[in-house]
Amino acid sequence: DYSHGLLGYIIRLIEPDHIKRFMDLVQFASGDRRDDNEYQLALVGTFGVGKTTIFKRLAKAGNPTAAAARRGSGDPMLCKLQYKIGAETITMIVRDTDGIDKFKTMSSSFYQGIDGAAFVFSREEKSSLRDIKTKWLLEARNAGPNSYMKFLVGNKDDLQEQNVFDLEIQSMVLDGFDGKYTVSAKQGPEQDGRVEEAFRAIAEKLHRQRHP
Repeated sequence: DYSHGLLGYIIRLIEPDHIKRFMDLVQFASGDRRDDNEYQLALVGTFGVGKTTIFKRLAKAGNPTAAAARRGSGDPMLCKLQYKIGAETITMIVRDTDGIDKFKTMSSSFYQGIDGAAFVFSREEKSSLRDIKTKWLLEARNAGPNSYMKFLVGNKDDLQEQNVFDLEIQSMVLDGFDGKYTVSAKQGPEQDGRVEEAFRAIAEKLHRQRHP
């Protein structure tokens, strides 16, 4: 009986909201799903390419979970998005590093249970694209599941004068990626909706992969 004694006292001290946040993370990392139409996507890339800005745009359009608030320094952020695909409603849970990547590497739990990864680079920083090839793909391959879908997302597409390496981008798309998207997380009438459209397309590809 856990209702008495020291253990019961400790359990009563734990706030329900903390338990909910912990269970959200456990569910994501373990790959457990509530139904067959739930997909988990990780945002991966070099610190500063705009992943968190993209995440915030998506969170505005969707429903941030209880785990989306800032927690400890090592915890990621999650947001839950829902899309209507044909006659079905699907859910895509997006995970953001929340600055973990500025410490050069991430724990293997970040990749566990993912159905896909969006590798984000900045179209004004060629080095961020090369980091995907030399670091992030290798890290995800070593820590992630045996099979998952890979998407290449070029951010800061509003800086047209910086888009000088399209051939290298194209060669990467032909080399094992399941899709390429260019977005701008910048606010403005010309950019609004582009992030949301790209990630809806990613969600649809994840769904078609599982349900051809």
